[in-house]
Amino acid sequence: MTDGPAPARRPTSPGRPDGWAAAAIAHFLAAVVDLPQPQKVLLTAVQQLAQTLAANRVAIVQAGHVLAGSDDAGDTDGPKRRRLTRYTVPVGGPLQGELLIERDRELDEAERTLVTGMARAVEMSYAMGRTLEAERRLRTRSERQANVNAKLLASLRERQRLLEALSGIQRMISRREPLVDILDAVVRTVHEVLGVDTVIIRRGPSATVAARCGGTERTARWLARLPLPDGTTGGVHDLETANPPAGIAVTRALAGVVHENGRIAGALIAATTDPARLWRDADREALGVFADHVTLAITDATTVEAMNRAFHDSLTGLASRALFLDRLNLGLAQAARSGTNLCLLFIDLDRFKIVNDTLGHAAGDVLLVEIANRLRSCLRASDTAARYGGDEFVALLHDTDVRGAAIVAARIIDAVRQPLRVGEMDVTVDASIGIACSVAGGTAADDLLRSADVAMYRAKRAGRGRYAIYEPSMHAALLEQLHLETELRGALHRGEFVVHYQPIVELATGDILGAEALLRWNHPRRGLLTAAEFVPIAEDCGEMVEIGSWVLRTACAQARAWQRELGEAPFTISVNVSTAQLAGDTFAGYLKEVLENTGLAATSLVLDITEALVLREEPWLLARLEELKLLGVSLAVDDFGARYSSLAGLPRLPLDMVKIDQAFIDAVGTPEGSAFARKIVELAHTLDLQVIAEGVQTQQQFEELRRARCEFAQGYLFAEPVDTDRVPALRPTAQRLWRPTVRRSR
Repeated sequence: MTDGPAPARRPTSPGRPDGWAAAAIAHFLAAVVDLPQPQKVLLTAVQQLAQTLAANRVAIVQAGHVLAGSDDAGDTDGPKRRRLTRYTVPVGGPLQGELLIERDRELDEAERTLVTGMARAVEMSYAMGRTLEAERRLRTRSERQANVNAKLLASLRERQRLLEALSGIQRMISRREPLVDILDAVVRTVHEVLGVDTVIIRRGPSATVAARCGGTERTARWLARLPLPDGTTGGVHDLETANPPAGIAVTRALAGVVHENGRIAGALIAATTDPARLWRDADREALGVFADHVTLAITDATTVEAMNRAFHDSLTGLASRALFLDRLNLGLAQAARSGTNLCLLFIDLDRFKIVNDTLGHAAGDVLLVEIANRLRSCLRASDTAARYGGDEFVALLHDTDVRGAAIVAARIIDAVRQPLRVGEMDVTVDASIGIACSVAGGTAADDLLRSADVAMYRAKRAGRGRYAIYEPSMHAALLEQLHLETELRGALHRGEFVVHYQPIVELATGDILGAEALLRWNHPRRGLLTAAEFVPIAEDCGEMVEIGSWVLRTACAQARAWQRELGEAPFTISVNVSTAQLAGDTFAGYLKEVLENTGLAATSLVLDITEALVLREEPWLLARLEELKLLGVSLAVDDFGARYSSLAGLPRLPLDMVKIDQAFIDAVGTPEGSAFARKIVELAHTLDLQVIAEGVQTQQQFEELRRARCEFAQGYLFAEPVDTDRVPALRPTAQRLWRPTVRRSR
């Protein structure tokens, strides 16, 4: 008999239908769903596996002991047994054992998949069976208690109220109403039925008063501290009440012991101030019955709480990852049987880390809870929402096609981006969502999750705050992206980055008064890459601060070198600054150091910040920009209009200019486009902001923008981005091209 892992080349079983293993597991789950005992679940599993695999022996073993087995008759350690192949799979959960298979031939790949899946199914079914068995014991105990109640009422006919009270409490327990409400109902009922002055329930080692009816709080605290008689394990007992403190008139107290998971957890205590009151057997029996009901209520509540902790996220209350995966597998099996669709949404919050790091983890938790509530409001009762981890959520949409999933995704994105009040600040985040749907013939849960995850990353790359539907080609794109990220991490130190410069022309004169520094990656495989092809990846993997610092240092040094070469002619350099750079507390200090080391005057530097950052209204942004203005640099909003922002939001920031996005410049030359460009320039001038037009490509655009009194422009009409050596040579070229045109127009 061999033991250990199977050889690398595993046998196959041609002719077996697709989904054979999943069908066998589903058959097992259907067979055990109503079994009353966990042991029968194990026996069913080994019997079904033995039959399905034609195995010589199938057993579930725990610590060397066979819990359930399907062993063939005869010699258990003879020559025949030694020729068998053994295969074991761990079984976790309450079992903590192994599923063992012995057969006269090796298991093929599908059979191994079946065995592994069966181990997980046994683990889940056994755990559920134990839970159900515990609930059956609770119900049995409750039924026994009801019989005791009936006997008690028969002997105490004058207390008809008791049955009604106990029945009401039992209904509250069966409906799983809040524990505090059940305990309040118990003390009120005991107070009325026994006719005593004070009734309390005490819980825990600190003798906390969990519920009280009658008496004062001081009396209740004193009663809660009275010890039970030595050696008490249960039942009803008299408490020692001699010499109570001043102001407490209790003469006798009776305690019914309350248990939780077999341990003493507290007591139901009834107290009287009547010196003549004696406890009758009926009083003791009634108090014992109510104490047992308290035990039932507490045990049930703690069981439900434990199950909620296991299957629900403790912060948001959404389904846990484990529960979601269970429902995903079940939903896929149901969809395959019924021929319906199942769609998965993978949701990632954009900018959550910035909120969490800036405002603190408590604010981050508030944000997650609110996002979870908004997510619930966008789904049907039949759908499942779960927190998958960190700031990632997933949603399972049953009987929904791709179009319906896209509608839900758009609804979620709109709900998430609504401002949220955190402390004294309004916070806004976006959601990027990937959509993947099951296909005919069945889809594995891991494959569906992976596809939705890939689509989510595609949505992020497309600009965040949007959704993407999975397509098979996305896998190859993601692999290339991961490869690019790996290569990106060492590119700076390998000297693969270069800075190109695109001249900025003064439209009134045709002079080149500066240039914008544009990062390029001289990639060893793909050639020269523009910033748009790798900067988003650099931002995601945390490389942008170091790369951006290098660009800033390089551009400032080059600008100073050109100034020396060109004499006294003015020349400014524009450098893009990432959000990650600006968010750092040390950025202003670093910039000051760069200016000092390169000798570049602060007035010769323009820092371009993204319009998206301005729109987000980060709480730290205003203070950071004011720090930079104190150094003397100019500030510009890059790609203005790309996100349909309004100039009305700009006056609060210490800005000097706006750069009109190329999408608007492309329309210049048409009546509407030219009019719109003029309006932007006029509004910017009203706010005392200069204007730079990006992406100017035609003579007509140049003339229209000049007539609109736009100060500066850049684009392929003047020059494409060039390397360092070619910039000075462009100055006389630009003057020859544009100065005559400007003069003729005056």
